[in-house]
Amino acid sequence: MAEKEEFIEVLKTTPLIALASAGEAGPNVRIMDFLFDEEAKTIYFPTSSRSHKVDEFEASNTVALTTIPMGPGAVVRIQGAKVSKSAKSVADVREALTAKRGGVAHLLDAFGETGVVYEIPVTGGVIIDKGKPSKVEL
Repeated sequence: MAEKEEFIEVLKTTPLIALASAGEAGPNVRIMDFLFDEEAKTIYFPTSSRSHKVDEFEASNTVALTTIPMGPGAVVRIQGAKVSKSAKSVADVREALTAKRGGVAHLLDAFGETGVVYEIPVTGGVIIDKGKPSKVEL
């Protein structure tokens, strides 16, 4: 499989990312459920509007992320991406998220009215397969 196709496949099938943002004390990383819309070339992830990460996004909208493999396989890394609040709602992404990882349903329910969706446009990144990094542009 070519690097670009593998990059897209990893983003479409991997359920979790480690998302890094910048807080007052420095970098802050958290594990997030996400989905990738290939047509829009955009990552979407839900969170609570009361989360500390929302404050961090408002202070600096530049983030980095890496996919978290559920076994052997390639990893995608993206640096210097821009995050923003999405027009999509938690209801809009619920079905696709629970299809990737059913355990996320309880988290989405816990958000209640504070649930919001953020998005990250994807223009490229790095795919690392068997220790070999390859730059990919979408």
